[in-house]
Amino acid sequence: MILGSHLERMIEAQAAHQQPSGSGAASQTSAAKNFPALRTARNYYEPHRYCRQIHLTLAGRFTFEEDRFEAYAYLVVKALSEGARSVTFDAREMQVHEVTLAGLSTFDVTHPYTIETLKFAATRFDYDHATLTVHLSEPLRQGQLAVVRVHYTASTPNAGLYFVHKKKSTDASYDCIWTQGQDTDSPYWFPCQDDPRMKMTVLQRLSFPAAWKGLGNGQCISDTVDANWRTQEWILRHPHAPYLVAFACGDFHEHKTSWRGRDVSVLVPIS
Repeated sequence: MILGSHLERMIEAQAAHQQPSGSGAASQTSAAKNFPALRTARNYYEPHRYCRQIHLTLAGRFTFEEDRFEAYAYLVVKALSEGARSVTFDAREMQVHEVTLAGLSTFDVTHPYTIETLKFAATRFDYDHATLTVHLSEPLRQGQLAVVRVHYTASTPNAGLYFVHKKKSTDASYDCIWTQGQDTDSPYWFPCQDDPRMKMTVLQRLSFPAAWKGLGNGQCISDTVDANWRTQEWILRHPHAPYLVAFACGDFHEHKTSWRGRDVSVLVPIS
C-alpha cells in the first residue's frame, strides 16, 4: 500500500510535468487517472473485536449414516480491550444446543485438557444461523482469558464438511468423510472467528466408525477403539488460521514408511 501511494504520486507528477502550461490536472494521462485499479471499489477492513480466539478444542462424533456431526467446541478467547462484554463467532447453519462459559487464569497448549474440567455456567447468546454472539456474564479486563463451550450439531452441511457414501450420491467406490475449510467454509462444521489473521492452536478429538482410518493436521497423540467407535486426537501447537483445521476418515488403506528418520503414513481409498 505504501509502495502503491508512492507510485501514484510519481505518475501524477510525471503527467503534470508533461502537460502544457495551464492544462491542469484535468488533462492527466489515463494511467494517472486510473491508478490504482478499481479506485471506486469498496474497502474492507478487519472488523472490531472485543475478544480474540487463541485456541480450539473440538470434541465430536461423526454419525455417518445420518450425515451428522455433533460436538463440543471449547473456544479460548482473550480480551483485547478493557470491559469486553461479548464475543462473536462465525457459525453457519448449525443447531446450537447450549452455550456455557468459564473463567480461565492461564492457558498452556502443552496441557490443553485442563479447559475441559472447568466449571461452566450457562450464559446468554444470540444466534441467527450465521453469527453466534456470546454475552459474557461479567466484563473481561484487557488480556483476561475465558472459555466459551458450544454444544452443537451440524447436519448435512452445505459446505466445509462432506459425507461421501459409496455409490450413493457420488461415483465414489468407498465411504469417507472429509473437510475443506478454505477459504471461508470452516464455520459450517465448527464455530470460530473465521479470519486468516486470527491464529489459534487446535486439539481435535473425533470419533468415527471403528473399521475406518483417520487423518488430521498436526500430531496424532492418541488412537483408541471402543466397540464400534474409533477415536483419534490430533494436536497442532503452532498457531494457525481456522481454515487450515482439517480432518478426513473413511474406508482407507494405510501405507507406512519413513523419511529421514520420521514415520510417514499415507492413506489411500480402497476401491
